[in-house]
Amino acid sequence: MDEPWTLDDALMYGERLLHGEHVSLRESREEDFTELVRWWTDPAVSIFQTAFVRPTPAATVSDLMRGWSSNVGPDVGFTVIESPAAQATTSDADGDGRVLGQVNLFGVTKNRCATLGIVMGKEHWSKGFGTEAVRLMIGYGFAELGLHRIQLGVFAYNDRAIRSYRSAGFREEGRRREVAFHGDRWHDEVLMALLVDEWRSTGG
Repeated sequence: MDEPWTLDDALMYGERLLHGEHVSLRESREEDFTELVRWWTDPAVSIFQTAFVRPTPAATVSDLMRGWSSNVGPDVGFTVIESPAAQATTSDADGDGRVLGQVNLFGVTKNRCATLGIVMGKEHWSKGFGTEAVRLMIGYGFAELGLHRIQLGVFAYNDRAIRSYRSAGFREEGRRREVAFHGDRWHDEVLMALLVDEWRSTGG
């Protein structure tokens, strides 16, 4: 049987829950949405997010992203920022790190399952920020929300993201064949998932 928490245990858990070495997760703020919407509406980003590249008015996308991160329903979402530990040379003057993206757990259910989604600014790709944000979010999902399973879908051509998800512990479970049509050809969606026991086995 696990030992009861002490005050210090609770404080340490709270301090580490949403903070990593290079990125942190926090509530979404109104000023975040200018950058988040710009990234989401960029076809070079949205081709990795949707099966239908369709530029949408900023106000519509902004309302959508606000809903994802309102944290009052079955969806949980945070803005990804540069962590306090990495702010010394690149943070905003007000002490809050640069906005890097948004990460979500959609549709938290009674079966303790949710679907992971993430969008990162194109200028922040291939720097490890997205992988760390995913690790923080799955830790939050398992350790704080009590989830049993976190799943996702990723287009097969997004090999960079697939490598990132695998490094975070996700396993491929199957494919939805030819579900997206881009560039006059069909593309598969790779289905991946991570169970809480698998996450714990790697040290959580």
